[in-house]
Amino acid sequence: MQDVLSAPIAPPPSMGEHAHRKSAELPPLKPQGTERREPLLPEGWWVGVLVFAIIVIGGVSLLSFVLSLLASAIRSFSEVY
Repeated sequence: MQDVLSAPIAPPPSMGEHAHRKSAELPPLKPQGTERREPLLPEGWWVGVLVFAIIVIGGVSLLSFVLSLLASAIRSFSEVY
């Protein structure tokens, strides 16, 4: 079993020893990991989104509370006068 696994792989009989290969025409591959791209978003962008969402939701909630308070104040003043 060891001899079968360690034996060199021979090209198919239809190909000669110096057969033309398509891969010889391709440009060489760039080594992976040497070129670092700039990230689209800075690190920690999700914290900014979270803070922005909290501020927006808090503002909408505060506005809703103030409007309901104003409505109840108008109702109570309309009953008094």
